[in-house]
Amino acid sequence: MKHIRLIYLLLLLLLVLSSASAQDTTISLAFKENRGYRPRSIFYLPDPSYKIRQQFALIKEANTGDPIAQHELGLRYLLGDGFAADTVEGAKWIRRAADKGLASASFNYAILLINGWGAEWNPFEAYKYFLSAAQNGMPAAEHVVGLLHLENLIVKKDLSVAYGWFKNAANAGYEPAKISLADFTKRIKDENLEVDTTSATKPQEEKQTEKKESVVGSSSGLVFIDFDAIRDTSRPVENQDLLNDLFFTGNDSLITVLKLSPSKKDSISIEQLSFDAIKNFNQSGSPEVYTMLGWLFQNGINTKKDFVKAAEYYIRAVRVDSYRAPFLLWNLVQTKYFIALLKNEVDKGNPSAMYVFAGLFITGLDTRITAKDAIDLLIKASGKNHIPSMVELGLAYYTGKYVPVEKNKAITIWNNAVKLGSSEAKIRLAASEIFDNDYSKVSPNIISLLRAGDMNGSVMAQVALAYCYKNGFGVKKNIAEAVKYNRYAAQRGSRFALDELKSIYNLKRPNEAIFAID
Repeated sequence: MKHIRLIYLLLLLLLVLSSASAQDTTISLAFKENRGYRPRSIFYLPDPSYKIRQQFALIKEANTGDPIAQHELGLRYLLGDGFAADTVEGAKWIRRAADKGLASASFNYAILLINGWGAEWNPFEAYKYFLSAAQNGMPAAEHVVGLLHLENLIVKKDLSVAYGWFKNAANAGYEPAKISLADFTKRIKDENLEVDTTSATKPQEEKQTEKKESVVGSSSGLVFIDFDAIRDTSRPVENQDLLNDLFFTGNDSLITVLKLSPSKKDSISIEQLSFDAIKNFNQSGSPEVYTMLGWLFQNGINTKKDFVKAAEYYIRAVRVDSYRAPFLLWNLVQTKYFIALLKNEVDKGNPSAMYVFAGLFITGLDTRITAKDAIDLLIKASGKNHIPSMVELGLAYYTGKYVPVEKNKAITIWNNAVKLGSSEAKIRLAASEIFDNDYSKVSPNIISLLRAGDMNGSVMAQVALAYCYKNGFGVKKNIAEAVKYNRYAAQRGSRFALDELKSIYNLKRPNEAIFAID
């Protein structure tokens, strides 16, 4: 049975359809507010009042070319409702309805294409179907088209076009678009961006919105990212920003441990979080968790103030591609007496201080010491079983930065860190197996380890899983899955993942003007 998880989720959501007025919960990560740590989007299902046909009658009517019947038949195959669940057959019938111009079918088929469900992954064809649904007045599709004009992956980034589609969908009363429009409007005002806000992409009066449609949520894999906006450092960081960051896909296990609800996170204060639960969580290299811990130590929230520990966690966050930590680390280093405090702690033999002094050099924030000094400090701190120093020292030997390449030495150091309980070092070891060895050596155990790392916050695990799916290392080759994991990592700050995304999209990019990107 194909895509059991998708079908199961859809069936569950169908059970509550009659008792709730569902809304599309796809929200752009472009605006730095994650509204659910596993991305959600929508399928449009026929109105519940629509008469359910018998199986053979439905097939017969679908074969006559009736797009509504074709769409319903496709959805039934997806759901396993009266038919054996079959995403390929479902996609086939939904496409037929979409090609007849049924907006909801166009939207649903675009979702299947952009995720590679029942059809080959093709984000460019998906865009055409999203656009068709948007041009036929479907607010959810208008919202998606607007979001895709912020990414610069499928179509060229165009703020004015994005604004126009947001405005259309918001004017139709579509709540997610209202949120996107408000956030987008604030952003262009704060950053003094040049955006034509005088016209929408399609006049409101021309809309032919399908009103006999209900909305049901599902796991769809749609993750929208404005890569420039999420790195915005134009305003001070606030408690809520860091709390929202915890909801990025990858911190799922921590969200469960902290008993946080994505739908209620705006009402949670950072002071309500358990410091011990976050600090002791067995995460595997989460930039958001490291940044949060740095912030808690820096501001004395639920723990004693400790600027050295704050800097240690910020550096650890920077080293796993946090987009927020560099700004916070820089501000902390500029604090009066910070360097004097750090030197004093180094003289006392504090391994955290040794790590920070070395880390400031490695990250380029301070050049008071040499590369040799930095390595010497990491060696001394590692000798005290300071795990972050061991991870960093292993990386130096593995990459040959500041010291000659000695991969076996790096692996020994990481293994020692693993024995001390480091999940991050364990992920480093797994990644080294994937990126350096023959694909046949990528065992199911390594893939399982990476999946656990993904749930426990590791960006590296997400990047490694993407690499495995892209190349068929240890798993069946699946470009859609590679894109998914690269998106998860890119939205959290990984430049490598972003470059991988661009490369994958460019290999598929058609020679059509609409998809030309500078």
